[in-house]
Amino acid sequence: MSARAHGVIRPIPQVSAPTRACRFYPIRGPPALWPLAPLTRDGAAEAVIEKARDAIEAHDEWSSPEQADHLAVLWFVAEAESLLMKLMQLYLSEGRLMESALYKSIFERGEAKGEVKAYTEMLVRLLIHRLGMIGPAVRERVRVVSDLDVLKAWCDEAAFATDAAAAQRLTEKIEHAKLP
Repeated sequence: MSARAHGVIRPIPQVSAPTRACRFYPIRGPPALWPLAPLTRDGAAEAVIEKARDAIEAHDEWSSPEQADHLAVLWFVAEAESLLMKLMQLYLSEGRLMESALYKSIFERGEAKGEVKAYTEMLVRLLIHRLGMIGPAVRERVRVVSDLDVLKAWCDEAAFATDAAAAQRLTEKIEHAKLP
């Protein structure tokens, strides 16, 4: 096989597909696409992932959090393509991924859900402590509330209820509260 360049015929070196991908990818192509390396025909290879990681980390036009975002996408795509996760863990540290906006967003949502769950459970326990038992309708109503401020206010009201009548008024308030 040969190619004509400036009137001279030169042989084209035969390169295997994985080697060709490792040599040229991801240097060619828009930097925003580098995390998608595992999706390319020859991208599900250790050397390609390593090269994509190196290119992302060396791209000085991105801030460290932007690089971390691209590394997180590389991680997720590689995982979806069933690349060995041990390989990904070797190449991408958890600390580096924690810098990404994606990771922070997921973590914050998880924390918020955990806080809502904790206040929900606390409210149910406080009401049971004050009343001896609560009906399934009240219990279910409390569980569907996702507004943390509402749950905190109800917990405060249950904690400072001086008698069963005050706790019962709170359960009625919960039963009749408008939900989003």
